[in-house]
Amino acid sequence: MSAKIKRETNGKHHLLVYVDGRPSKEVSYYKIKVWEDNGDTDVTIFEFLVYTNPFEIKYYDSANDSAISLAKWRKRNEK
Repeated sequence: MSAKIKRETNGKHHLLVYVDGRPSKEVSYYKIKVWEDNGDTDVTIFEFLVYTNPFEIKYYDSANDSAISLAKWRKRNEK
């Protein structure tokens, strides 16, 4: 995705990653956001939840407020 965005914008836009949330008493995962800095606004491209015990990474679908396995997410995006 990063290469695609750089190519389509002639290197003007790029992807960034940051930790948006950490485990606490209420939440058992890190929330990781992948976003595009397009110069005018920041646009979230992907969100992931990283569970530490047991270790597992899930894709977070903010539109549906649900998390799915990476395998299911990848299969859904094969097309």
